[in-house]
Amino acid sequence: MPEADKWHTSIEKELNALKKKETWIEIPKAEAKGKILSGKWVYKIKDDGTYKSRWVIRGFEQQLNPWDETRAAVVQGTTTRILLALAAKYDWDIEVIDVNNAFLNGIIPEHREIYLQMPTGYSKPGKVCKLQKALYGLKEAALTWYLALRDTLEELGLEVAQHDECLFMSTNPQEPLYVTSHVDDIKICGPGAKAFKELLHQKFPAKPHNLEYYLGLDIKRDRAQRTIHLSQASYMALIIKEFGHLAVNSNVLISSCIKDNPDAKPTLEEVHLYQQITGKLMHLTCQSRPDMHFTVIHIARYTTKPPPDAWRAIQEILGYISCTLTYGITIKGTDDEIQLQ
Repeated sequence: MPEADKWHTSIEKELNALKKKETWIEIPKAEAKGKILSGKWVYKIKDDGTYKSRWVIRGFEQQLNPWDETRAAVVQGTTTRILLALAAKYDWDIEVIDVNNAFLNGIIPEHREIYLQMPTGYSKPGKVCKLQKALYGLKEAALTWYLALRDTLEELGLEVAQHDECLFMSTNPQEPLYVTSHVDDIKICGPGAKAFKELLHQKFPAKPHNLEYYLGLDIKRDRAQRTIHLSQASYMALIIKEFGHLAVNSNVLISSCIKDNPDAKPTLEEVHLYQQITGKLMHLTCQSRPDMHFTVIHIARYTTKPPPDAWRAIQEILGYISCTLTYGITIKGTDDEIQLQ
């Protein structure tokens, strides 16, 4: 294979990263006190042409207790928009970073003993791995990473907000600083954002992330005018690409309310398609298109048994968003207004 050397190099790079993180220790197979999980190499050529290899646990083999948590902690959309509004009003710096190999920073609790076969191609007779750090594919990997990040941010003087566990705030009111986490995407807002980014980088190596496309939001900032415009043009374009064949020309969201039809008998495929489109529109409405709120709530009433007239409404909405892709929320820092444009 002409690319074999590139894949071999990527595997060696991944193994070196795992060793540096002290992800596991090697123990005799006879000392394993629980099930030995299997793993597999996952390969990917990234958009920049980089060859990436990862040793991933087959997490579906895990047997957890009902009380074991496996959630991934993500910041609330409302929190994100509020911080952007504050940044616009007070002209704060905004820094976004993407933590490298974030899950490998999660620490396995002492009471949890997880065993894994050695990586394919690098196994040793009679040896298995006992995990000390989380690994990709592990059911609790995302949660252990969040806990590690939370502990680090608290050591650096921040505290967790009561309403959002992924919002961390400075305890010094004279030096406002806000940090949010969405798995491995970290956003820092405040006058000292750049300095804190470097401080956090010492704890967790990371690469800079572009604010212009953050968590599915298209963000355009004009610091001179103190404005931040939020939209989901890219997301809406994907909706139109997938469902645009259903759209009709419309300059209004919905021409009339849906007429119910108790005798409607949609097929399972039609119900599934209706639910799929409605779900995507609800996400759009909750993030950046409050102008669509009433209409989307209206069509959501018919997700279990959509009548023919409901499809007319869906077609009009798809037609409307196809010609309003750049609509969103513009936050003006010079006043307290939030305008839709």
